[in-house]
Amino acid sequence: MDAVIALPASGLMKPCWGIVKKANGIVIALEDKAENILNRITFFDKDSVPIKKVLTDEEKRLYLREIKLDITYFKPSYKKAHLTVNMAGLDADMATEKVEEMLDDYLQTKV
Repeated sequence: MDAVIALPASGLMKPCWGIVKKANGIVIALEDKAENILNRITFFDKDSVPIKKVLTDEEKRLYLREIKLDITYFKPSYKKAHLTVNMAGLDADMATEKVEEMLDDYLQTKV
């Protein structure tokens, strides 16, 4: 069966990593700049309905700091991935195309 399983960066760490390894799939880590990640954040109300929220400069600074700390913390786990795709500056369609191209190249080397 072909499938894509999306996990947060913590999926490459214990206890999830043991399960991911057993799945015997191809692990692809997606990287981006903190500023781009911040721009993609979606906020939700208590009923899980997306809401439009304009961040203050202080909120942006705090979110960026937390995102950068997460990038630093999880970065070493990306070594477990078969591929790491930097999607900086790419929209969803372009990022998908880049992942597909890199995956195709990777699979060609395994044949």
